[in-house]
Amino acid sequence: MKKWFACIMCFVMMLGLVACGEDANVEIPDEVSGKNDSSAEYVINLASTSLPGQAPTMAEEDFIAEVEEKSGGRFEFVVHNSSSLGTDEDILQQVIDGTLQISSVGGTTFSMYTPLLEVLTLPFLLTNYEKEYAALTSDEYRAICDAVGEQLGIKILFTSENGIRHFATTSKPINSVADLKGLKIRIPTSDVLDATIKALGANPVTIQYSELYSALQNHVVDGEEVNYTTLAGQMHYEVVDYITEVGMYCFPGISIANLDFWNSLSPEDQQLIMDAGDLAMKNTFEKYILEIDETSRAKCEENGMQITVLDDTQLREFQDATAHIVDEYMAKDPLIADFVEMARGLA
Repeated sequence: MKKWFACIMCFVMMLGLVACGEDANVEIPDEVSGKNDSSAEYVINLASTSLPGQAPTMAEEDFIAEVEEKSGGRFEFVVHNSSSLGTDEDILQQVIDGTLQISSVGGTTFSMYTPLLEVLTLPFLLTNYEKEYAALTSDEYRAICDAVGEQLGIKILFTSENGIRHFATTSKPINSVADLKGLKIRIPTSDVLDATIKALGANPVTIQYSELYSALQNHVVDGEEVNYTTLAGQMHYEVVDYITEVGMYCFPGISIANLDFWNSLSPEDQQLIMDAGDLAMKNTFEKYILEIDETSRAKCEENGMQITVLDDTQLREFQDATAHIVDEYMAKDPLIADFVEMARGLA
């Protein structure tokens, strides 16, 4: 009976999320969370939109295992992945409200509140994983995280990565900026991505990810800016034929804690959690994303996708068309300017 009750409660909870949309503020029932059966001092409900096998999910698993082990079982995590507690927007709001203590969201989600974290998706600034990892471990990034945390009432714990973004299209390959002119390109909610796609002559269309496959299939959009992990994992190679490697920006996942919950922890527990986050991030960039990118690219090619690799001259055209966006963001805040200058100096 308990199992049936838990399933019913989970179903009711998910219906509530659909009804509430971006304003969802979900109480996690004890029957779902497992609180009633736990002897742990802290039972943490951790939500994300990540899917099994993705690098952010694997980083999350490392983080959880490390915290649970090093705390001697005082921390226990109940995981709600695959959007089971709503969209990234829903999850971020629940962490801000304190309904969820620790969770992970896509980096672009923060653009609803602040431009600071859009430094990670500025066009052609962080164009490989080595640069990205160096930037994420810099003082400049930590200053941005601290400012965002103070503004939103959260603590940013660590950052993972789901794959550098390229252009995938349904009707033709993209060999130049001119090839994008007039195309409808799906983007996640993000001011900087909206500006970037417009600067390249295409029309940005914001569509929930759950609706994207059918939107591509039915030609509601002509393509997407996307990583190989998504193309392979969600079988988008069935509805898009071409991918052009531009390495336009990184697509990070950011793990966060509610600030009141964070401040309630002892300094020792805070350090334990931050150390676990450092380990998870290190594993992401030294192992997971590299392996998944390689196998995902091969899977796309095996399933008939035509892959176009641009030379330096062709890439320069894309970079020149979007360079003003980076300059405009630098003028928004000194923290952004400091980050960009640091990132430009990375080898």
